[in-house]
Amino acid sequence: GSSWSKVMDANVAWSTVTDMAVSSSGYIYFSHNDGSIQFADPPSYIQFYPIPGDLGEGASVRSLAAHPCNGNVYFGGEFDNDYVRNIGVLNGSSYSAVDDGLAGSVADVDVDADGILYATGEFTSTYNFDGSIDQPTPAGVVSWDGSNWTIYPSVYASPGSWNYGYYITAVGAGQFYVAGSWTDEGNM
Repeated sequence: GSSWSKVMDANVAWSTVTDMAVSSSGYIYFSHNDGSIQFADPPSYIQFYPIPGDLGEGASVRSLAAHPCNGNVYFGGEFDNDYVRNIGVLNGSSYSAVDDGLAGSVADVDVDADGILYATGEFTSTYNFDGSIDQPTPAGVVSWDGSNWTIYPSVYASPGSWNYGYYITAVGAGQFYVAGSWTDEGNM
């Protein structure tokens, strides 16, 4: 098109929008830097869904990805409480944790056509919900099939390496692209 059109009017106090996704049912979701997700059913309905519990100072939802079939919206960011740790799912109007979460902030999430969730960020492991480490995540890249994490190997495995992803795009059949910062001290 050659012109813009307004999707809806909103007389609400907006925090910074960090990402958006459109669910399989056509609803628009916005993530915010205040730790909330906003749902819109254009042209007039708006609903805020703050993540339950005290998320800690500086909490934010950085990324959203809609499941291609079931209407769920996955979210990642920097938030940690007894309910959800840095990654979760909004299914309808309620939040659920994705497994026991990730130990560190999530920069981006995406879902492929098969419903596999991919995440990247500055996390170092998956969590057990008691807060103990479950599996190290050396590359800062994981996928979730609804039951199990797949952990991807580090780009560099030497001491002093730094492995963080910032953007991820799932293309299907277990393949994805990730952009980030992978350095190997002394080699790059």
